Amino acid sequence: SLPLSLSPGACRLCSPPAPTAATNPFLSPSDTVPAAMRRSTTVGTGSPKQESVAAVTPGTPPPSTLASVSTLRAVLGLGVCFCIGIGCLYAVMCAVPPFPPDDTEHLRLPHDLTSAKQLAAVVQNYCDHHPVATAIMFVASYTFIQSFAIPGTIFLSLISGALFPLYVAIPLVCFGGASGATGCYLITRAFGVSVIQRHFPIRVNTWRQEVQKHKAHLFNYMVFLRVTPFVPNWFINVASPVVGMDLGSFFWGTFAGIAPPTFVYAQSGQVIQELATMRDAYPLSAVAWMVVLGFVSLLPLLFKDHLRKKLT
Repeated sequence: SLPLSLSPGACRLCSPPAPTAATNPFLSPSDTVPAAMRRSTTVGTGSPKQESVAAVTPGTPPPSTLASVSTLRAVLGLGVCFCIGIGCLYAVMCAVPPFPPDDTEHLRLPHDLTSAKQLAAVVQNYCDHHPVATAIMFVASYTFIQSFAIPGTIFLSLISGALFPLYVAIPLVCFGGASGATGCYLITRAFGVSVIQRHFPIRVNTWRQEVQKHKAHLFNYMVFLRVTPFVPNWFINVASPVVGMDLGSFFWGTFAGIAPPTFVYAQSGQVIQELATMRDAYPLSAVAWMVVLGFVSLLPLLFKDHLRKKLT
C-alpha cells in the first residue's frame, strides 16, 4: 500500500502541471520564468524590487565575453596589418638604391625637431643623386606612419620642404597622407568598429549626427575637418567608417584638406636647419589662416542652402 502522506510535489505523476500564462490569464509572462532567471535589486529603503526579465537565449555569451572577443579580434587584425605594412615598407627599401653605410644609422623616424634636422641632412644628400627613389620612399613611409596613427607625420611634412620643391612636396605629402588615412579607415572598418563604438560612444554619436547633417556635401565637410584643428586627425581616421563617411569623400576630402597646412610646413622645411622650435614652423598666424580657410570651404554649402531655400 502507498503511504498517505505524499506531498503534491513528491511524485511527478501526482503533481499538477505548473501554471502558465496560457492556462491562467491572471499570470504575467515574468511569473512563469524560473526563479533562477530572476534578479532582485534593492531600491530606496532596502526593499527588494523585482526587475523585468529580459529574454535570455540559451548558449548566448554575456556582453563582457563578446567585448573581449571583439577586442581580441581587433588586436590580432591590427597586428597582421602592421606586419604586412612593415613587409611592404621593407620591400620598398630593398628595391631602391642603398644609402651610404655611414648614413644608415640616422635613418630613423624623427620624434623632435633635432632628429628631423638630422634626417633631412642625410636624406637631402641621397635625394640629390636619387630623387625618384627618395620620393617613393617618402610616400611609402608617410603612408605607413599615417595608416597606424604613429606620431611623426608633421616632421615628415617639414622634411618634404627640405628635399623637394613646393610643387613636388605638397602633392607627395597630400597623396601619402590621404593614402595612409585611407589605410587607417579600412583597418578600422574591418576590425575595429565595435571597439571604437564601445570606447568613444558619446563622441561617435555626436559626430554621426554631424555627418548625417552634411550627408549631401561630405567632401566639403571633410575638407573643413582637415583644415581646422577642431577634431584630431587620428579620431577622424578611425571614426569615419563608424559614422557613415563614404570612402570617396574621405579620401579626396583628406587629399584637399591637408594641402593648406602642408604648404605651411613645407615652406618652413625649406629653412629647416634655421628653425629653433616647432612654433617657428607653424606660427599662430598660420593656425588662424587655417581656421579661416576651413570656414571658406563651407561657404559654397551655405550659399547653396540659401539659394535652395530662396527657390523653394
